[in-house]
Amino acid sequence: MTTETPRTMPLAALRTSKHLSQKEVAKRLGVVPETVARWEKNPGKMPSQYLVQLSDIYDWPIGLIFLG
Repeated sequence: MTTETPRTMPLAALRTSKHLSQKEVAKRLGVVPETVARWEKNPGKMPSQYLVQLSDIYDWPIGLIFLG
């Protein structure tokens, strides 16, 4: 039995892997869908408090969310 080592993943890939829309993620975060789209294109502009929430939503370690 092999286990896959987690790897870094971009925000959009994490969202789609959980079968979530930008609208659904935005609602959970209390932002508009356009904000989620903007972060997926330029994650370096995302406030850190949302990174913690996204890590919880996507069930993915913060350190492995690709921000560049």
